[in-house]
Amino acid sequence: MVCLTTTFCAPELLLSRCYDKAIDLWALGILLYIMLCGDDPYKSKSGSDLYRAILHCDIEFKSPSWKSISLDAQDVVKRLLLVDPKLRIITPHLLNHPWFIMLDENEKHLDSVQEKLEHFNKQRSEKVCIPDLNNFVS
Repeated sequence: MVCLTTTFCAPELLLSRCYDKAIDLWALGILLYIMLCGDDPYKSKSGSDLYRAILHCDIEFKSPSWKSISLDAQDVVKRLLLVDPKLRIITPHLLNHPWFIMLDENEKHLDSVQEKLEHFNKQRSEKVCIPDLNNFVS
């Protein structure tokens, strides 16, 4: 039995493929998405719709919250959320990304995001146990 929070699950884990630390980078991408805009990246999809969204990285950057997020920050999230784990940005490149290098200079408080995060956290009770991911049909 695999116990996990599905929202943070990388595609290769859902497909029961071999995986490595790239699954942690995927989870970081999801976490950054949530922290930057305060929204659920999968718009509260559940069950097989959520699995399909993860497998195809069906994530949009169209909400009004993303207008105030720098293109560099968006680029980091997009590079962390590549479906193919071999194409995901690796940690050394991530730490040298312009967004991380310029982070202190671009610091600003996003009040609206904080409110959305509080709302997101209240709605979140998504921990599930999945007995057999092998039966999932993509």
